[in-house]
Amino acid sequence: MEQFDKVVNGLEHCKTEDCSGCPYEDTSAPVGKFGTDELVACQPVLYSDAIALIRQQQERIKELEAGQTARVMTVEEALVDSNTEIEISPYVFVEEKGRSDIFIGSVHDDIYGGYHSDDIKIAVYRIGMRDSRIYSKRDYMKKLRFWSKRPTDEQREAEKWE
Repeated sequence: MEQFDKVVNGLEHCKTEDCSGCPYEDTSAPVGKFGTDELVACQPVLYSDAIALIRQQQERIKELEAGQTARVMTVEEALVDSNTEIEISPYVFVEEKGRSDIFIGSVHDDIYGGYHSDDIKIAVYRIGMRDSRIYSKRDYMKKLRFWSKRPTDEQREAEKWE
């Protein structure tokens, strides 16, 4: 049994206090009391395995996060279609050319231009600022761009504008 499955199975058995079929059952003899609860020999082994597994998962998450870098997204990736029933808008990092700050925003097709015109209008809503800006899709990569993660200054400089 894979270590993850073994630990989850063992924790589920402890939760129900039913040791039959537990992968740690062979070490389940009572060893004393912890407060008012009876402590069995399997619990320290199970807890140790669970802690080791959590630490391994944390290291793996750090490795995965370190491998991810910010990248410029396409308008289509960032766009929330107003014709859908999506209630939660994905957030992107928005950079406007010539400005030093990056803000968090959500990108929507503009209700006045939308998908019915040759040049899609996009509305960028600044999260926490109560304002929005309307851009033409033709402005993308000329006046603004969207990032998947907050870019570093080096990443911003390396990515050229049109």
